[in-house]
Amino acid sequence: MSHLGIAITGLLLLVSLAPGCDRVEVAATSVQEQARSNPPLEPEPSVDSPAGTDKSRTQLIELFSGYEFVPDASDLNRVGTPDEVVPVLIALFHSENISPQQRHHALRALRHYPDHPDAMATLETVIVDDEGNALARQVAVRAYGRALNDEAIDLLALMLEHKDDLIRITARAALEHIDSEESRRVLAEDSSLDSNVSATSNSSFAEDPLP
Repeated sequence: MSHLGIAITGLLLLVSLAPGCDRVEVAATSVQEQARSNPPLEPEPSVDSPAGTDKSRTQLIELFSGYEFVPDASDLNRVGTPDEVVPVLIALFHSENISPQQRHHALRALRHYPDHPDAMATLETVIVDDEGNALARQVAVRAYGRALNDEAIDLLALMLEHKDDLIRITARAALEHIDSEESRRVLAEDSSLDSNVSATSNSSFAEDPLP
């Protein structure tokens, strides 16, 4: 589990002991502070970059160029090792030189590296960043749930109380996809959405159609 993942678990206890505090606001603020103190890598290839980095960047951009084709773990493994690929994926997500679709593909691809701390830290940072792109947050919520399964439940549960309906719906869809005893318990206890909005969590609007 990443440093932020460990911090989230501890924060849940602290927040539960703080009467009168908004649970999501306190937890998300604390996680954001942790993210700033331990930022994920955001390397951008430069003239001094190893040739392999530039080659990996080119290969990944090509993989992310299609609208219907979504690279899976085997495609990424052909590009390089996790330590070679993850920094490039993070750099692509932060790059202004590729399309938003390619950036979201790069962010989504991080779910294939659940044991890489920078991959999970990047997803966590995007999820708790209220000033970030809303669509990127939805992509990150889905990817985080797919990557960590039950280990993602604490943060997904916090997102069930988010002020944005779309984030809450996406968090529900991610928990439904995990479909474990613990995720079902969290969903059963969730009262953050009214019945009309909750029903849409099973619709194509909230589902992640990608592998």
